[in-house]
Amino acid sequence: MEPYSTKQRLKIIEFFNSCQRSTIMSQRKYRQYFNSRLAPTDFLLRSLVGRFEELSSVVDRPGRGAHRNIRIEDNVETVRQISSRMRMERRKRFPELLTEQ
Repeated sequence: MEPYSTKQRLKIIEFFNSCQRSTIMSQRKYRQYFNSRLAPTDFLLRSLVGRFEELSSVVDRPGRGAHRNIRIEDNVETVRQISSRMRMERRKRFPELLTEQ
C-alpha cells in the first residue's frame, strides 16, 4: 500500500481528535471521507497522533524510506580503478606469488 499523503495524515489527525480519540470512529470517518475500503490501522493512528503531538508535524522524519542505490557509472569506474591499483600494488609487494609453477 502506498504511504499516506500529507492531506490524508492531517485528516486522520482531525478525525481522531473529533471522535474523542476513538480509533474505530476515526477509521469509519476516514473510509467515508476518502471513499475507500481501507482505513489506517489502530497502530498507525496512534503512532501518527503521537508523532503529531510530539513534533507538531505529520511529515515523515528525515532518513526514512528506501535507501538510494549509489551504483552509478562514476562510482563503478572509481571502484574499478582502485581495484586495478590494488592488484598492481600486490604484484609489486609479493612477486613470489607471480612465479609460474
